[in-house]
Amino acid sequence: MTDDIYKIAFIGGGNMAFALINGLISNGYPSTEILVSDPSQAAKNSLTKQHQIEFMSDNKSAVRYADIVILAVKPQILREVVLELSSVIQVQTVVVSIAAGVPISALQKWFGKSVPIVRSMPNTPSRLMVGATGMYANRHVTIEKCSIVERIFSTVGYTCWLQNEKDIDSVTAVSGSSPAYFFLIFEIMQRVAEDFGLSPSVAKNLILQTAKGSVEMALNSHSEVGELRSQVTSPGGTTEQAIATLRAGNLDLLIFKAMKAALERAQKLSEEYGQ
Repeated sequence: MTDDIYKIAFIGGGNMAFALINGLISNGYPSTEILVSDPSQAAKNSLTKQHQIEFMSDNKSAVRYADIVILAVKPQILREVVLELSSVIQVQTVVVSIAAGVPISALQKWFGKSVPIVRSMPNTPSRLMVGATGMYANRHVTIEKCSIVERIFSTVGYTCWLQNEKDIDSVTAVSGSSPAYFFLIFEIMQRVAEDFGLSPSVAKNLILQTAKGSVEMALNSHSEVGELRSQVTSPGGTTEQAIATLRAGNLDLLIFKAMKAALERAQKLSEEYGQ
């Protein structure tokens, strides 16, 4: 591992692997140092069509000389994949898991040795390099290796390190699942706008552009989001009337219950996969 260039092996070539590979290469990472193992011909066609990277169907060969191994497979098959790799994984190799719900203790048990492991929770906007990723590292991951992993995920958006592994479940509820929350709200607003007489295209464009602009304002303002909301809410105006209606409908409680349900499901999955 020299000149800050490391051999990165992706086990699994699905959407998140594609996003990370695209982010790396778009930020100047050499494609010759990236390889992917996936049995899917469709995944191979998709990845090799856009990037000149090495593709194989043998997981063991993929990780044998890798400095960083990113496990980008479904949680349901992760145990099988890790057990297969346990005989060839090197103790200095950094293993990064993006599988939801699988704790480090389970990965460590399956590997059967003390391996540097990072659990991560990226979200789907990472495909457009505007995602958010929470990460937690076990005690075998050095500061240098944490920096390497952070550089990988920072190519697709915001990153943060967590002090406790259980916080990954909170990240799952807050940012991992939340794109769907926003999509649902947009869907409802569009349906209402159409009921008001706007065409589907006009309704959709107005809502999405307003959402985009609101996010840009929040990101570029020194004010808290509550203050920004107050600035839009004129006394006796239309916005105040809408906000009052949302409050009367217990929107705060509903959002709390929805996010709590996602958190509890993430915790339950961690318990199940950790057994």
